[in-house]
Amino acid sequence: MTFTRTIPARRVSAFTLIELLVVIAIIAILAAILFPVFATAREKARQTTCASNEKQWGLAMLQYVNDYDECFPPSITQPANLASWQYVSFKMMLYPYAKSTNLAMCPDNPNAAVIDTNVRPTTPVMYSSYECNGSQQGLSNDHSRFWTWGICSSPGYSPLAVNVSAIVAPADLIAIVESLGGDGQVFDIADAGGTGPNCYSCRVPPGLTPTVTNSLLFAGHTKKSNYLFADGHVKALSPNQTLNYWNSDNTPLSTHYNAGSYAAAVSCLNNAFGLNQ
Repeated sequence: MTFTRTIPARRVSAFTLIELLVVIAIIAILAAILFPVFATAREKARQTTCASNEKQWGLAMLQYVNDYDECFPPSITQPANLASWQYVSFKMMLYPYAKSTNLAMCPDNPNAAVIDTNVRPTTPVMYSSYECNGSQQGLSNDHSRFWTWGICSSPGYSPLAVNVSAIVAPADLIAIVESLGGDGQVFDIADAGGTGPNCYSCRVPPGLTPTVTNSLLFAGHTKKSNYLFADGHVKALSPNQTLNYWNSDNTPLSTHYNAGSYAAAVSCLNNAFGLNQ
């Protein structure tokens, strides 16, 4: 007698459509939660790189001060052999100490790789993400602007070099600020409207294009900017938090050659950084 063994058909396990839709929905929810976190972490990494760049410029600047009778470098110099529109920026003066032009590039700055063609010498190539807080102490009173009394002297104005002894509170004085490009110095934060022809924070040199109309300073780290201070520390601040950090005599920005009010000074700072647009 022959017996036939029947083997039951093997059941193939598979997801149902409902199960697949549930899994896809869970993945989508997790992505929506995590992607902003990843973006924030990536931005923080760029901001940290930028802060590290400024820290290196600060170390280079302090070495320069040590070698030059405790005087900070001028924002720019214009030797007689150069044309009137050409200059040597403070970054070129600090290059022997910094030894890297990549330190002049903020990874968040849209103009980071753009070169100001007016800078001399043309080698090594110097980028334009950072500018010096210039000093205009020799100017006569001009009520339409917010002049700074910073650490880097400007050509033709007094003093010819800012000495360490002239700084009341080095930890409260901005030395270097982020920029969309410029001639090495920031000394006129803005005129009353932020759009005047002599507004040096709104002036764009050849080859450089600001991302916001009439703004030249850069607050691209979630509306904050990294600042190097005269004592060498770096801090991220929003523009309106810097009102008291631009003058070597430790007075607010609205003290010298100004339009007359705290509110106007804050508004001009925000204009200069493109935050009022």
